[in-house]
Amino acid sequence: MRAIRMEAIEKLHVAEINVLVMLADRLGTEEKRLDYKELAEELGLSRNTVKYNVEKLVEAGLVIKRGGKLSVAEDIFSEAVGSG
Repeated sequence: MRAIRMEAIEKLHVAEINVLVMLADRLGTEEKRLDYKELAEELGLSRNTVKYNVEKLVEAGLVIKRGGKLSVAEDIFSEAVGSG
């Protein structure tokens, strides 16, 4: 199981963390197109707020944007050790 390393998100605001967690769940490190409206509805935010926070995550190097597709930077993940 993969988990997001705490040091990767310690300087983010709550909205950015929520968006990043949702992106990590939806996209992982695979490049895919994202429906901002759908994501906004799930997070209870406006589409513009989600888009703004995605851009902040891109600027921070946590999300990668190529040709209109997004993926989460692989180096923010750590392997979580499961019990049992």
